Amino acid sequence: MLDKPARDSHVDTQVRGVHTLLRLGYQNRRCAFLKWRFDMGWKEPPSERSYACNAEMLIYLRELKEWTQLQLAAHSGYSERLISKSEAGKPISTQAIAVLADSLSTSEMTIYPEDLISDPVHLAKQYMDALHTHGKRIVDAILHFLDEKVVFRIAGDPKHIPFAGEHTGVDGVRRAFEIFFSILEPPKDFDHSECYHYIGKGNEVTMWGESWIHPIGLPMEDPISIAHRFVFERGKLILLEDIYDTLAGQRVLAEATRLHEGTE
Repeated sequence: MLDKPARDSHVDTQVRGVHTLLRLGYQNRRCAFLKWRFDMGWKEPPSERSYACNAEMLIYLRELKEWTQLQLAAHSGYSERLISKSEAGKPISTQAIAVLADSLSTSEMTIYPEDLISDPVHLAKQYMDALHTHGKRIVDAILHFLDEKVVFRIAGDPKHIPFAGEHTGVDGVRRAFEIFFSILEPPKDFDHSECYHYIGKGNEVTMWGESWIHPIGLPMEDPISIAHRFVFERGKLILLEDIYDTLAGQRVLAEATRLHEGTE
């Protein structure tokens, strides 16, 4: 039989062993849980082990939940230091990005890991640049951020504005631009960057300004007021709503048609 000191030492060893098993069990469960959140997040396996988050996007989504950095840390299971690092635009692991995206999701809005590393405002600007520089080849220029099921909704009556209406999928959008650029063209040697303004809120971007895009060979004396609403998901454009002064657009196209017919 063990004397009392030896018996106490034996019990302590057993307790420490139990605590170790419990701790390992917790760590294994946490690793499994984080892996599940990771696997449920990324659409495709990431090509890198870490990425920098879009700081503005991350802060916007956190503040949308009215959380502090400490609260986001608590909900995600990561440290406040990591949250601060991610909001400073410094690289964090792909697993951490997936878990943060899951933590920031709501019943009304799912956030994906790709959302946290994308820059919707920059992509909206890329679209407007392509519109002015690539003509009918615009779809090829923006294909890398077009969702395969993208929807373009262009204001106007198709009877008067041939490219108006809803266009679905990459092929549908391509056909719409073929019609668009068979009628219209951007002004040559013109800096359009000062014509448009952008504001982003999460995955949505609103653009507004004045467009000088005009009927082919017929520059306009006055621009047309326009506004676009871009909606992104996983870093891809899924919806574009093109709103503009449709009456002014109809008048410009009608005048162009009249002048064209008059020259025949």
